[in-house]
Amino acid sequence: MLHVTCFVLYKKIMINKFKAKSLKLRLTRFVIYYVIFALLAFFSYPQVASAGNLTALSDVLTRLKVSTLSSHDILFTLAAANTYVAGETITVDFDEDGGKFSIGAGSAIADFDFNDGTERVIYNVGASTDCTGSVGANDISVGVNDTTGLVTFLACPSFINDPAATVNIEYGTAATGGTNRVTNPAAAANYVIPIAGTFGDTGQFAVVIVTDDQVV
Repeated sequence: MLHVTCFVLYKKIMINKFKAKSLKLRLTRFVIYYVIFALLAFFSYPQVASAGNLTALSDVLTRLKVSTLSSHDILFTLAAANTYVAGETITVDFDEDGGKFSIGAGSAIADFDFNDGTERVIYNVGASTDCTGSVGANDISVGVNDTTGLVTFLACPSFINDPAATVNIEYGTAATGGTNRVTNPAAAANYVIPIAGTFGDTGQFAVVIVTDDQVV
């Protein structure tokens, strides 16, 4: 009787071991098949390159008060190995049609300074960019859309790029000889200003507009 009991227990142990081994084998096969499937899916799926991210973004305003004229001194660094070259644009969106900043229609050449490692020449300023007749190695055409609030900086065809990666845009009295400025939003809040264009990078920064920025 004891021999029979031992045999039955031994048989159950062996069966359990076999089941455990079989389960482990099935799990191992599943993991292997899953990894192979994932690798095949990854390498067969179209790979999309995304734009780089701008770093060290900042904007120094001369006034932070609501509904007040202010100048902007914008600074940002391009992603590694990227430079701003002829034919490319950089855009700053003040979102006038979204009820944020108002850039007006009176902006002129003197209201802008542009430096990307080299102090550039503002070739012209208009409702849209226009490099017609430009032959200068530093020429930048500026398009000011006073409906949308989008300001576009176009490197003219004769433009020679600078390997430096930091861009400084001054708009208003922050620029040498500038007089026309941007009007702050009417409500106190945090406002995001995006930077984009065809130069390959994107970024955004926030500015704080307050009810009053001066102590009487």
